[in-house]
Amino acid sequence: MTLSVTATPVSNLVFVSLQDLALAPENIRFKEPADDGIPRLADTIAAANVVIPLSIRPGAKGEKPFMVLDGRRRLFALQALLTAGRIEANHPVKCELFEDRAAQAAAAMLSNAERAPIHVADVIVAIGKLRKSKMDTAAIAAALGYDDLEIKRLEALAHVHGNVLKAFRKGSLTLKQVRLFARMPDKKQQGELAETALDGHFHDYQLHQVINGSRLTIEDDRFGLVGMARYTAAGGRVESDLFAELADVLLDPGKLQDLWRERAAPFIEGFKQLGLAVYIGRDAGFRAPEGFETLPYVYPGDLTDETKAVLAAARQRVAQAARDLGGIDLAADDAALTIFPLLQAKMEVASAPLKRLALGAVILSPDGATGISAEFFAAPVSEELLDEAGDDEADEDDASGGQGNGARYGRSASDVEVPKADVDVEGSSHVLHETRTDVATRGLIRDLADNPAAALTALVAQLFKQLALHGGSGQEESALTINATGYR
Repeated sequence: MTLSVTATPVSNLVFVSLQDLALAPENIRFKEPADDGIPRLADTIAAANVVIPLSIRPGAKGEKPFMVLDGRRRLFALQALLTAGRIEANHPVKCELFEDRAAQAAAAMLSNAERAPIHVADVIVAIGKLRKSKMDTAAIAAALGYDDLEIKRLEALAHVHGNVLKAFRKGSLTLKQVRLFARMPDKKQQGELAETALDGHFHDYQLHQVINGSRLTIEDDRFGLVGMARYTAAGGRVESDLFAELADVLLDPGKLQDLWRERAAPFIEGFKQLGLAVYIGRDAGFRAPEGFETLPYVYPGDLTDETKAVLAAARQRVAQAARDLGGIDLAADDAALTIFPLLQAKMEVASAPLKRLALGAVILSPDGATGISAEFFAAPVSEELLDEAGDDEADEDDASGGQGNGARYGRSASDVEVPKADVDVEGSSHVLHETRTDVATRGLIRDLADNPAAALTALVAQLFKQLALHGGSGQEESALTINATGYR
């Protein structure tokens, strides 16, 4: 049994003087004359040089030193440049030299489709050279056979750091990742990140952190309430992504903030009329404003039937208001008429389970889904109410034999008298106190992370206080706060 093996043409990349090249008779288009596109191809080669090497063989007796097997139009374009005096006769031409006869025959018959495709990185470099030669987009598109938009996109990639294209050729980066590199203004940073790709430990998130960290886009939570029409009417500028992969960038963050504050004005006035102090926050999750308290966790089992009914009705109003909000344009002029009932219903949900506390403040912040969100806080309780609360609890404990609710443990009391320390706060502002508290809290978090046994002890103690002693505390009263309910 005989095996038939097709030999792959073996070539060597060489540079040959133009004067030593001629068209080989075995070229499949040997007899065809130069076409009308040769002058345009000549301009392209003059700017970007030869991108695809010519296939050549050594010349026989009576021939030029090298004969072109494939690359007739490129040879004609080079000769046109020579005739016009734009290049010299000894101009070096990139070629692939085929010395074996079988390889020469294969090279002469290979069609463009059978050839190894040009790497996009080479096209990008060529476009950069064409642009430097003052060639316009339409001419480049016609010369390379691309659409104008695609030429603009590839041209943007021509300005990336050399390491980026090197990694792209190697296969360490995808075309999409190269586009991300093109959005980075710092070329040095491009090169450093591309170096990690060449070393084999590059991750997409590194690029996204650099690009998105300083970009304000239409995905910003404030933009939903403002809208594109209102933003552009106020003189706001927008930059669309050339590659149509990222959200449009808003170039005037100050205008966006001013417009959002203007849109939030009816909500501020509405809550003021309801008797609340109103604050504006950039994001949700703020601490309680100075002078107010975070709402405490309320155990559902402690609520009366009447309170449960009020809470359930308030939650139904929230659900209905959310459904009403689902189909409206948040940027519409009358959107506040639909959004405010939702916030008001949420306020009722927050206040319904409170016994001796009352709502005193609200922080309004942008929200992409509803336009604006509200976080409520309690007004501080007066000393008189605290004393009355203590008397009421004592009466309840006496009436129930010291156990209060039959399903609950008694309130804990310290067996050891702890001396109270006099803290000198002279010269310490609220800001300094808050900073010290934040540093101490971060230290506690770090210590608990480093010591799982201590973390488990703290967790069990907090759970026991919450579930057994019902000693829930607000976020302002403890560095470690856990909200938990018993399994039923």
